[in-house]
Amino acid sequence: MEKEIVVLGCLGPDKDAAEVEADRWEEWRPTVGLCMHEGFPVARYELIYQKTHKALAVQVAEDIEARSETKVRLHEIDLQKKPWDFETVYAAFFDLMTSYEFDPERESYFLNISTGTHVMQICLFMLAEARYAPAKLIQSSFVNGKGSYFVIDLELERYNRLAQRFRKEKDDDIALLKGHISTANSKVEKMVDDILHVSSNFNYPILLTGSTGVGKTSLAKRIHELRVQKNRAKGRFIHVNCATLRGDIVKSELFGHAKGSFTDAKVDRIGLIESADGGTLFLDEIGELDPEVQKMLLTVLEDKEVRKLGDTKSQKVDFYLIAGTNSDLRGKVAAGEFREDLLARIDSFPFHLLDLKDRPEDIEPNLDRELEDFQGVNNINVTMSKEARRKYLEFATSPAATWNNNFRDLKASVVRMAAYADGGRITIACVDREIEHLRKKWSDSAAERERFPLTRKVLGAERMAELDRIALVQIETVIETCLNSRTRAEAGRTLYGASRSNNSATNYNSLLNLFLKRYGLDWDTIRANG
Repeated sequence: MEKEIVVLGCLGPDKDAAEVEADRWEEWRPTVGLCMHEGFPVARYELIYQKTHKALAVQVAEDIEARSETKVRLHEIDLQKKPWDFETVYAAFFDLMTSYEFDPERESYFLNISTGTHVMQICLFMLAEARYAPAKLIQSSFVNGKGSYFVIDLELERYNRLAQRFRKEKDDDIALLKGHISTANSKVEKMVDDILHVSSNFNYPILLTGSTGVGKTSLAKRIHELRVQKNRAKGRFIHVNCATLRGDIVKSELFGHAKGSFTDAKVDRIGLIESADGGTLFLDEIGELDPEVQKMLLTVLEDKEVRKLGDTKSQKVDFYLIAGTNSDLRGKVAAGEFREDLLARIDSFPFHLLDLKDRPEDIEPNLDRELEDFQGVNNINVTMSKEARRKYLEFATSPAATWNNNFRDLKASVVRMAAYADGGRITIACVDREIEHLRKKWSDSAAERERFPLTRKVLGAERMAELDRIALVQIETVIETCLNSRTRAEAGRTLYGASRSNNSATNYNSLLNLFLKRYGLDWDTIRANG
């Protein structure tokens, strides 16, 4: 059965409108004319128009159906009065093409690029090239007093050269996002490809989820670098670890403060959000922000304005948001610990980074990458014997290798082996020593988590990994005391009573607050999360 011809094209507000109503059949109009060729019977025309041109779109549709067998369907798009803005036009066309029900088995599709702004024509070309629209390009023209059309062959040699350039650019972009490391994991490949498409074409926020050390921060930095290359960002990359921001300091750090807004506010200070203007703001461990700060952040995202503490004026800000977390944000929403409206704002494009132990096929290329990095940093040559390499990879990809801190553990492991390599050669003896070290480290880590459960719950595993054992012992004791005390003063007396001759509750409070502040903690956070 011969396929029906379907054309998708934009209304031409100038070319499709007759100068004099009575002469509209005497003038050549590209959209109407394309449906008048006997050798090109258009069964259906999908006419795309802007709201302000609805009357003309209706008229053109009526004219086509009056003089041909073509059926016309109208599609209104909102370009927000920006028909020359690439992002706006591409987003509108992308939404239309991805929601359109193409049926290539029954119909042949053509994109008419004779009408619309140059930006619209380019966007249609891009969507056809990317196969979001399984269509050929077609142009209608008026030559020697006669209407004609021309189908553009996307398989022409010169187009193939252009397509090769596009593919090479895309390959380079993917290599950047992956840190130039090959991967054999299909899920990782798909994730990187999706991140590339979203981050290089749009400004929608991205949410990166995954365990400590899977590379959320590194990936966020590379996304920013890619956007800079694509001229979608000109500002800085601002990394904020929300887990380390506790108490009143978080508002000042994020939003800034005006001089005199509180006791220690000696001068005006720009917050981290304003510092990200024009660039990228990476809010790592966003689930650790307290509800009040979440509300303030939501206002910034919705209004694109930030107001310093104590200031009466707001500043316009425009940044690309990447959020990161190793928490279950939906679980936090259910528990009342995270705002549902903020989650809805940041999780339109969530991407989960797999643990290293769940992508064993990628350990070997990462091993090679870390060896290269070590050699570059230290300006020495390090090799690994075949036997040593085989034994290390057997262990590294086995269930015994838990890779608690994921790529951080792997990097540290390679650095140790390379540093201990006698004569720049990693031998089986080096590997045996490293395997023993890793087994003990992961065993100790498991015991550590059991020994300091309250600290882990309040601070999180990532913050715990940065602290010395003596600090962990002290923090665990302080948290336990705070949870078992009715008031801050009572907790202070319990902790410091034996060493203070002055029984002033204020002094106890001061000592306790100083200790908590040193580790980014406060009384309310402990009571809420402990």
